[in-house]
Amino acid sequence: GINAEYGNATRLAINSLPLKLTGVNRHTMWPSTGSSVTPDQITTDIALLKQLHVNYVRGAHYPQDPYFLDQCDEAGIVIWEETLGPGVTTADLTNEYFLKYQIQAVNEMIDASINHPCVILHGFYNEGPSSDAKACPGYEVSAGAIRKRVGDPPTRLVTWASDKLTGDVCLDIADVISFNSYPAWYYHPGDLSVIEPFFTSLVSWVRTHYPSKPFLISETGGGGIYEWTNATSPFWSQRFQSEIIQREATFAVTDDNVSGLTIWQFSDIKGNDESTKQCGQCDYLPHPPSLSVPWDCGYIDVKCGRPGGENHKGMVDFWRREKMAFGVLKSIYQSVNDNVLKTP
Repeated sequence: GINAEYGNATRLAINSLPLKLTGVNRHTMWPSTGSSVTPDQITTDIALLKQLHVNYVRGAHYPQDPYFLDQCDEAGIVIWEETLGPGVTTADLTNEYFLKYQIQAVNEMIDASINHPCVILHGFYNEGPSSDAKACPGYEVSAGAIRKRVGDPPTRLVTWASDKLTGDVCLDIADVISFNSYPAWYYHPGDLSVIEPFFTSLVSWVRTHYPSKPFLISETGGGGIYEWTNATSPFWSQRFQSEIIQREATFAVTDDNVSGLTIWQFSDIKGNDESTKQCGQCDYLPHPPSLSVPWDCGYIDVKCGRPGGENHKGMVDFWRREKMAFGVLKSIYQSVNDNVLKTP
């Protein structure tokens, strides 16, 4: 079973063996099929995840395809699975109608994945309003719905990805504390020196206030445009992205108070239409009229948050071509996972 092990550090454990979770967030998206991915595309992703020495994936931000869960069962990759929910507000979480269907969504998620041993965490309300005490009863509703289904002792633990950090007032409800933050990217952009002190401070705070709860870094990272293979490290370059990943992943795997890390993210994805309107699409070089083959960007405007309307924080690009950060993360994760289950 999944549980917390206590000692000099509180760690997630499977069958009483502390486990360092080395992972990535993964959106279900390919250029040629959008979110309707094929079994062959899932198989390709699993192969890349195994090359990356991942033992853990956060399925952001929705329940996962049963075929993907089948593959994770077989590959020994554990899963954080969550209900759909970015953009949830306090008004939602105090609305009985919303909560009725949130409970339904929780139960449908668990119904679909109950026989998959790879699922060890269930989450909800990505980056929700957990700094507002009025929202906490809505967090309790989802947590309670999960706990009714996962046994005692539980086979799966309750968490959510909080960007409220030390301002989150609902954390008593969680089994596992999980924080989203992006030092050197959104916080002090471009300053790599802030990364280790930033996470050290968060770890210390969690250890002080919630000593019996394991801690996960649920999102962090930075963008790297595939075509930007500069010899130097400007913002948006692959090299700068790899330097962020090097520092963040090294911190996470070497600090015993961190149970795990999911880098944002596995692959580049379509971002949002607002950035496309602001900066325009990438000016692609000549290419075949097919999204099944990679398109190379000749020029891209980086003045908006999602250049070309894409989220460029992937370890591979949209077409699954490896970036520099892939090799950096692979090396760090491999050093941990030569023995996947390790005692402190």
